[in-house]
Amino acid sequence: ESTTSDIGSIIEEKQINSLPVNGRLFQMMVFLAPGTTPQAWGDQDENPAASGSTASGGPGNGTYASVNGFFFAGNYFMVDGIHNNEPANDYLTINVPFADIQEMNIETSNPTAEYGTFGGAVVNVTTKSGTNQYHGQLFDYVRNQAFNSKDAFALVKAPYHANQLGGAFGGPVKKDKLFFFGDFQYLTQHGGQTYQLVVPTAPMRSGDLSSFVNKGAGPIRNANTCAILAAANGAANPAPCTASAAVTVPGTFDTVPASDISPISNAVLAPSVIPLPNTTGPSNAIFNTVNTEGVPQFDARVDYAYSDHDRFFARESYLHRNFTSPAPGTQFMKGNNPNATNDNHLAVIAWDHIFNPTMTNQLRVGFNRYVTNDFVDSFGINENNTLGILNGNLAGIPSTSGIAEFNFQNSNFSATGDPGPIPNGLGRLANIYEYSDAFSKVWGRHSLKFGTDIQHIQGGVANPQNDPRGCFNFNGDYTGTDPNTLKFISSPGATFADFLLGAPGGGGCPGGGAVERDLFIDLPAVRFNFLGFYGQDDIRINQQFTLNVGLRYDIYTPSVSVRNTQSNFVTSGPNAGLIQLATGNNRSPNVNTNYGNVGPRIGFAYSPDNGKTAVRAGFGLSFFPDNFGADSGTLERNYPELIQENFIAFNE
Repeated sequence: ESTTSDIGSIIEEKQINSLPVNGRLFQMMVFLAPGTTPQAWGDQDENPAASGSTASGGPGNGTYASVNGFFFAGNYFMVDGIHNNEPANDYLTINVPFADIQEMNIETSNPTAEYGTFGGAVVNVTTKSGTNQYHGQLFDYVRNQAFNSKDAFALVKAPYHANQLGGAFGGPVKKDKLFFFGDFQYLTQHGGQTYQLVVPTAPMRSGDLSSFVNKGAGPIRNANTCAILAAANGAANPAPCTASAAVTVPGTFDTVPASDISPISNAVLAPSVIPLPNTTGPSNAIFNTVNTEGVPQFDARVDYAYSDHDRFFARESYLHRNFTSPAPGTQFMKGNNPNATNDNHLAVIAWDHIFNPTMTNQLRVGFNRYVTNDFVDSFGINENNTLGILNGNLAGIPSTSGIAEFNFQNSNFSATGDPGPIPNGLGRLANIYEYSDAFSKVWGRHSLKFGTDIQHIQGGVANPQNDPRGCFNFNGDYTGTDPNTLKFISSPGATFADFLLGAPGGGGCPGGGAVERDLFIDLPAVRFNFLGFYGQDDIRINQQFTLNVGLRYDIYTPSVSVRNTQSNFVTSGPNAGLIQLATGNNRSPNVNTNYGNVGPRIGFAYSPDNGKTAVRAGFGLSFFPDNFGADSGTLERNYPELIQENFIAFNE
């Protein structure tokens, strides 16, 4: 293309069906464009559109691209002109099956003013429509562990099996008038992974820490601490720590008396919670787990050619997923991911009207729904209460169901619990109602285009900040501190001694504390709007030179809570530093709408040899609200909507 200043790629059906792509995910086709690198989001609980991928996520990996060095959340995905991202973390709503894609248009530099709310790339997928001929296909793609090697640290090969099957069919209902196209795809995947845990041995669980003696020095530096902490926890017969024959350095110890061991710690050490070793070596408990997911999805499209001047189509896309990620060893140990269910929709109704050969209009009305529900592996079990933790699991508050994190700082011991911000229910919700209209007119040397894109968004991020099931961190401060010099000697043995004595300390919990918990008082529900207006003029100066000029104006309203539960700091005046609660007159406290998002686009394309060579240059400004909180998940995560308790040990 030698008449536009923007740079992009068009990937057609033949390329899409011919190239081997990890998981057969259309978003990974973006990596075919120059200037793209993998950056974020693999196949995990909140990312159903990456189902089937083996990419782990993170810089240099994942299924989402950084384009021209720009953060991945600046990419804007559309399907048939309708927004295909959720706004909080930029997850894709629908992974469009390859069988349904006609082409992909990837704009990576200086798109026209028609496109806004982006920073990296603009990706528009065009789906297939029926024709006057019946066409269809069936497919089944299989991957399994037969060709995989065993993990070097695994006891046996981790199982892996993925099966993606389905079909597509389209054709005429009434020749030259009414057409249909649809597809169905079902993914089942069982992906094994190997966990290398470090768990306490049987002697350690009884208070024998002689395996931590180093050059005759025991890990415990203050024997009286044991008795003091045991008494504080209500032990009937508190006693000082002692030294076994393995200890030869005076003033150091390696044995916690059985009478001093906290009942809660003793309960946590039950093999039903923290498993016993099943092998020797630095990692003494090795387990294979199998993540499973089942993902049925379909697309259905109907096209109606009402006349030579009017054509309509409607499409509905739906995806459902069940995702499980078992914890290693027992359901109370910390694993990589929670379990999840997802139900996503993407629908559009379109009307294309031709006024005359030089004037057209395209109207789109769409609906995008993204929903994810996340649960810990121990959901439904009030294990905190069973362990004896007062108010550990709260009736009527599902997010507290399960077990707390018992974290062993300054050691290699594996933690209990789960990735903390798991709500045990609705985690993320986005409903996007979209209206877009584009009017085009060719007038002499001018190709004019004017339009608007308006989105009303209902959203909510209900993931807790840290962990509603709680966190207890142990770091060895108490038993590892010399009472004479007050010098702390870090040691895994001291960490475990503190745990046995029920003495949290340090700052290893997710929020930097020794004991933490946070709870949402009510599930967040916010509303906000995106409004975009643009004009574009592509001027064909002569056969060799085209000038592209555009102007776009975007308005992004701040999110407001439907129940006015947001809060923010007062930043100036006599009340600076105090908390401002939302009111009817200040619904997004102290955050104002920015009306200055004016984005010019200008560029040219020059071809001296009838399209064989093209020289392009362009300049443009684009705006978009940042993810990870700007569109939901910020002001409603403040007090009093989100209550967070964070305690740090007194001796710090």
